[in-house]
Amino acid sequence: VNLVGPPGVGKTQITRIFAESVLKKKFIRISCSSDLSQEDLFGSFVPTAHSNSGTKATKMTFQFREGAILEQAAVADSARMAGRKPKSPDEYQGAVILFDEINLAPSNVLSTIIGIMKHPKGTKMVVNSKEYSLK
Repeated sequence: VNLVGPPGVGKTQITRIFAESVLKKKFIRISCSSDLSQEDLFGSFVPTAHSNSGTKATKMTFQFREGAILEQAAVADSARMAGRKPKSPDEYQGAVILFDEINLAPSNVLSTIIGIMKHPKGTKMVVNSKEYSLK
């Protein structure tokens, strides 16, 4: 759904209320700008310092940090995989994501978002050897 209108008329608020009250889904707002990257949405490898116990040596490694979309998919997937009974029938059915000011996002990010939206429900995505469900 594409909501268009001047600033301050309640587009974000109505989306949040609809997601949480009507659909009973988590609401995630991603503020788009020319600085938004695919890594912000899906994740990237970041340097991480590890202290060696017993010595003062510090070892640098790279660890995968999930972006906003994969982070939400991982939360739903891990609860589902743990066999935890859902609190509601829709608990594991994802979230409503609002791409605020999507017209400001770079073209490569837009094409990725559109590509994901075109996939059918239940599409799986593998990133860093981990499988995510995009529903």
